[in-house]
Amino acid sequence: MIHIPGISAIFGPIWNRLQKKLFLKTFLWSQDRYNDWRIMGKYWKNINEMIEYDFRVENEIFCQDPLPFNKIIFRKNKFFSADYFSILIESKSGHIKFQEHIEIKNMDDSIYYFSLPNIPLMWIDIHEDAYCTQRIDSITVIISEAKYKEESVAKNVKGPTHHPSSIDILNDKWVKKWEKWWNHRAIEECKRNIKLYIKHKFVTNYEIYHENAKKMNNIKRNILLLRGVVIFYIANHMLSPIFWISVWLGKRDFLDRLE
Repeated sequence: MIHIPGISAIFGPIWNRLQKKLFLKTFLWSQDRYNDWRIMGKYWKNINEMIEYDFRVENEIFCQDPLPFNKIIFRKNKFFSADYFSILIESKSGHIKFQEHIEIKNMDDSIYYFSLPNIPLMWIDIHEDAYCTQRIDSITVIISEAKYKEESVAKNVKGPTHHPSSIDILNDKWVKKWEKWWNHRAIEECKRNIKLYIKHKFVTNYEIYHENAKKMNNIKRNILLLRGVVIFYIANHMLSPIFWISVWLGKRDFLDRLE
């Protein structure tokens, strides 16, 4: 390949602007979908009908926040009389424990949000013998004390122990572009939907007998099945072009709904 000095400096910015024009909107859409999937407050956990909480474990590399921390939110059970909570969050990694202490004063029906700087971010460590370990093995929330009008009403109430998964790190697709990591789970789901749709439309319908297939003879059905296998094989190797062309034609929402 012939190297022409300065060509990347000339065409690099043009190519970068073109990529943003073509891909940025869909990258933002996929990232928003990822944030919606992981938003706190969807699945509240309960401690003895006293208080509810939900937390979000961030991973070390792909977190979108400038200063990444794990996070937790609380809300009081409206039937439990307490206006003060002393809460201990304990995380375990192997034989090491990490603790975060939180106090909530004058607690009402609001949702209370906290960062957890003492709890390590999630990541996977791969050791020399190919043995893998997670940075976080478990997280437990403990109500050290609850008070109502300065009178203690509960002490040392332990919630369930949670075992966060590294599935986001292992299974999700992340792409680094424009000095930022983008989650492509929604994009990959659309591609899988395209694949399943094409298989059902051109292959599955002719693999077995069904009511609509009874009217056609075996030769015709086998020809259509062979055609479908060829179409599916070609499409299976062109899922990315099919997806992006469909997006540029305004069909992304349709792909997202395919099943």
